[in-house]
Amino acid sequence: MSCLLFLYYLQKNFGKNNIILNLLFDREKIKLYNQIKRNVLRSNGYKTKNKEYIIEALSNNLDKTLSAEEILDFIKTKGISINITTIYRNLEKLTNKNIILKFPSSDNSKNFYQIKKHNYKHKEHLHLQCTNCGKIIHLDCDFMQEFVDHLKEDHSFDLTCASSILFGLCEDCKKENNSCQ
Repeated sequence: MSCLLFLYYLQKNFGKNNIILNLLFDREKIKLYNQIKRNVLRSNGYKTKNKEYIIEALSNNLDKTLSAEEILDFIKTKGISINITTIYRNLEKLTNKNIILKFPSSDNSKNFYQIKKHNYKHKEHLHLQCTNCGKIIHLDCDFMQEFVDHLKEDHSFDLTCASSILFGLCEDCKKENNSCQ
């Protein structure tokens, strides 16, 4: 299990208010951001600040997806002027380089983005997306191969997991909905 996943586990099970866990978690986010910045952001021999800003925005929100508009808002809070077209162009480049993942909204009206973490057990896996908060959960478990095999054998259907998304409510949003009723 990677250090970042272990910290996610600790944070989920021992609370987000634990100062030590939050410091460790922030340290891991910074480490991931620096690794991506150092190893991957170079295109055509140079780094662009715009890509760095986008990666920084996504690195600060590892547990959820962001729209291009939310990335723009994050960058503007840093006092940086950037055009939304530039954001979209760089998001497309980063997606094509396999650095970030692109997910459509449930109604296909816009896309959401998330940094791709390279520590998945299975190359292809399904994604669960919360229709309330937009959180993406990577369904990266051994059961998935059984499901893919079942679809192929019993239904003559080849599933492409990389772009497959199941929509529903995440645990946090279910709790919020139950507490409001």
